[in-house]
Amino acid sequence: MIWLVFALGCGSTEPLENPPADAVAEDVDDWMISLSDDKLLRRMSIDLHGRPPTAEAIETLREKTKSLDWLRDEMLNDPDLEEGIIHMLTEPWNTQTEDYQLSPVLLDLADEEHQDYFRSIGEEPLRVAAHVVSTQRPWSDVVTLDYTMSTELLLDLFPLESDDSIDHNGDPDWFPARYIDNRPSLGVIGTNGFGWRFDQAPYGRSRASAISRLFLCHDFLQRPVEFSGASLIEFDELQEATQTVPSCQNCHSALDPLASATFGFEGQEGYSLQDSATYHPERERMGVYYLGAEPGWFGVPIEAVGDLGWFLAEDPRMTTCAVEQFTEAMLHRDTDLLDVPELTERTEAFVDNGELVHMMLAEITDSSEYRAGALTDDAPAWLVERVATRRMMSPGQVADAIEHLTEYRWMEAGWDQMENDQLGFRVMSGGIQPPNILTLGTNPTSMQSLVLKQLAQLAADHVVARDLDASDPLLLTIATLETTPDHPEFEAQLTELAWRMYSEPPTEAELSELSGLWQDLDAVATPPEQWSVLLSVMIRDPRFWTY
Repeated sequence: MIWLVFALGCGSTEPLENPPADAVAEDVDDWMISLSDDKLLRRMSIDLHGRPPTAEAIETLREKTKSLDWLRDEMLNDPDLEEGIIHMLTEPWNTQTEDYQLSPVLLDLADEEHQDYFRSIGEEPLRVAAHVVSTQRPWSDVVTLDYTMSTELLLDLFPLESDDSIDHNGDPDWFPARYIDNRPSLGVIGTNGFGWRFDQAPYGRSRASAISRLFLCHDFLQRPVEFSGASLIEFDELQEATQTVPSCQNCHSALDPLASATFGFEGQEGYSLQDSATYHPERERMGVYYLGAEPGWFGVPIEAVGDLGWFLAEDPRMTTCAVEQFTEAMLHRDTDLLDVPELTERTEAFVDNGELVHMMLAEITDSSEYRAGALTDDAPAWLVERVATRRMMSPGQVADAIEHLTEYRWMEAGWDQMENDQLGFRVMSGGIQPPNILTLGTNPTSMQSLVLKQLAQLAADHVVARDLDASDPLLLTIATLETTPDHPEFEAQLTELAWRMYSEPPTEAELSELSGLWQDLDAVATPPEQWSVLLSVMIRDPRFWTY
């Protein structure tokens, strides 16, 4: 019953082979075998809510009281959709980091507040996006909102005031708030979380590049550039080269005007919270001096900084990019040329429905590829590499899933062990760590297995201590201290656990193996310890942390 590393249909770590030029999307569907409705419910719940489905949803589907599509639509209209959006955008946006110029130590924050400091700042942009989606606002609002999302900690650090007049039904630790420093209404772009994350390059170029990459899927670093190193020696200052060398201008003719439009966010004193966290209208024209470029949007002048969000919202690349990002997040792969017809149709539908992301997500879940749990034996090799018939949960999803089932969160000294790298195991478990590690792991590793083993044991101990013989058990709802393999309740409890964890019943062989494990422990463990071992083994089963 102990699994370590096995081959997942999650794709390779190597660049995927492109489909042949004559491949047609309709033919691809013929090679796909759909998951059962029970398994699809689990996949949708993990993608849309970041955790397995509730016991009520599982039972409702099994009793056919509601259809799968009905339950899917309920999830899309539930405030918990915010959590799913956070997970979807974590990788493409890369805002959650622990690498800020202003560390919590410099701000004299208590040790137990350090995790909240990093988490709140990095999650602010994601929470704004998640709020836009879950409240069913047009996606363009993500760059035009005149408010942000805040925690109590951010309220103390940043020039913010909470705003109770704005509806919000999501995570109670987050709430709508407004910056009170006269910054323009730019949604995510106007948040300190966005600006602090993308502040590496001088004169706002990192921020400008991030705006283009995150919202237009246009990466300036991917533009072809050709020049000789010797040609740059002719200039006393690199700035002069960026304004005159044609190869440099290939990027800087568009990048620098965009950066010039964001100079009000530029802090001059890197270790001053007041300077770094406050918008500076008096600096808005400094980009013209430092960059030699008037504010502009890909060749069009920007008269006022507040117009930047409007330029983004009106750029057709923004809707195309949103469709690509959410499609890739839901399918767990990069899109390619074979996707172009479907992406085009999806983008047109997205525009027609008023840029409502939840409706786009519903359409994606209807696709054959999203619902694929396996491929036919005659499926070509390139398709096997392309389609993620099984997906591995991210560390954040694993933590959320276990907390949903057990109410246990692995915390040490105020640090969430699956959501940080200062004291925890985020990267070791396949997570990201901007600015250095920007992609999630797609295949299991021995280190991930060891971290999961520890987490499973801790969560199992927590469940047993709380549930056995309790009047209101959460997970062990049938078993008591007297339940053994000789009682019918033993098999009933294991069956219920399998449905909650895997959305499928255990086989007779699995029941026999778990019963045998229990009996092997008879001489050395008490019943609570035996239940803890069984629970930890079930959590470590790949059927739990894949979907």
